[in-house]
Amino acid sequence: MVYLLSSQSLLDMLGDELAMKAWTGTVQANSIKLSSVSIGQALYQIEQEQDANLRAELDDALEKTIRSLQIYEGIVPFDASAARTWSKLMRMKLLHQDGSNPIEVSSESRMVVATALAKGFTLVDAARPFHSTVQRLKVISP
Repeated sequence: MVYLLSSQSLLDMLGDELAMKAWTGTVQANSIKLSSVSIGQALYQIEQEQDANLRAELDDALEKTIRSLQIYEGIVPFDASAARTWSKLMRMKLLHQDGSNPIEVSSESRMVVATALAKGFTLVDAARPFHSTVQRLKVISP
């Protein structure tokens, strides 16, 4: 099985979130992929960090992750097949949460989901309401 980390899963891994760290220890390194879109989202979030030391730590962790995944050709570009899938996802109402103040899934997150669908990868992401509404989407929640 090939896994594509969601942008949030990548950030969790960089931030030493225990469940994510534990999960990555249970799979082969060459089975984990990272979307180029998630790299951009992570860089943006890291740049927003006010604590300079933490920002430097996160940036260093991201660079190490990118280098280690490049060994296995683990960086996946957003390509034409993903773009076709993304255009369909953009027409759907996809929510991150149910109940009060539901949040619509961002265009960037839809690009990551579209990449997983187009490539037949399993998305690594926290459980979200929209997962069950997207046909053919395989998800694992660490």
